[in-house]
Amino acid sequence: MKVVIKSYEKSNEEIKVEFSSKFGEGIASWQGVMPKEGISYDVELEIPNVLKWGKDIHRINSQLYSIQLLNNRVCFEGKLESFSEEDGCCAIRLGDSIILLETEGTPSEVQSFLRFETENVIIYEDNI
Repeated sequence: MKVVIKSYEKSNEEIKVEFSSKFGEGIASWQGVMPKEGISYDVELEIPNVLKWGKDIHRINSQLYSIQLLNNRVCFEGKLESFSEEDGCCAIRLGDSIILLETEGTPSEVQSFLRFETENVIIYEDNI
């Protein structure tokens, strides 16, 4: 996914970035070389915590891809591409990108649109 770094703040060993993409804006922990404000990066997004169906993830009627920042939580809207019964992992499509999630509970149907929220997003620069 392409993101533009709007701002960053370094504290201790963590770099927090505010980013924008064609789907919206969010905040995340940055992993890698210090980013530069106003620069576009190809990145991968990681959600490091387990999300619960019905609490953190909900089916929605909208069929749009989006990223929003609400009350210090990053809210994503995307399409459920696949789900593994064995480990609860699912792939969420966000435009041309895929975000992998670990989940607990009963999932929505594959190909349905979802909204999920988290306080923990990690961005890795994709050095392709």
